Amino acid sequence: VVPPPTSVRYDFETSTQGFTSTGVAASTLSITSLNSVSGTKSLMVRAAITVAGGHYITVANPVILGGDTVTYSIYLPVGVLLTSVQPFMQETSANSWRYTAGWITPAQLKFGQWNVLSITAPVDATKFQSLGVQFNFSAPWTGDILIDAIRVSGKGTVIDAGTPSPTPTVDAGVAIPDAGVAVPVTGSIIRVMPLGDSITAES
Repeated sequence: VVPPPTSVRYDFETSTQGFTSTGVAASTLSITSLNSVSGTKSLMVRAAITVAGGHYITVANPVILGGDTVTYSIYLPVGVLLTSVQPFMQETSANSWRYTAGWITPAQLKFGQWNVLSITAPVDATKFQSLGVQFNFSAPWTGDILIDAIRVSGKGTVIDAGTPSPTPTVDAGVAIPDAGVAVPVTGSIIRVMPLGDSITAES
């Protein structure tokens, strides 16, 4: 079944919708009514990071088409010790496990409020094995990060923004509560090739 052209695919109103956590330390995922963008609940990532490194919040086998844009609403508390946030998606073996991601630095993020981040799938993508967000921590940290209203746009159409972009962007369109002012983000599409081949980044 092909989803509608624009929809909130993951709203976390009744469950964590299959999302899991992996990385440098385990975190507990739950739904909370503490704060939200869509509806009354959001996904709470209760992190207990013991060492610096990457932490992944992912869902398996998402239904995404080539050219689709995935938009995340992410609440980052003041004081969270991050070096970057990376929305990402990874294809299946049919496309050599190609990995598309963007690097967003703390200077490009708002703390104590919601951030709206987007990433666009390669137009020739056919099937994805995972979708999610990587949080890269600079030091041990304990606290809560919220994720909500993960939207998937129709093929090649960006939600709440102007021209579609092949690189991750901070949404500059309709403001959400406590969203602040969004700023442009630069990023790369990283193609992970089979063992023995090179890895290239396209600006």
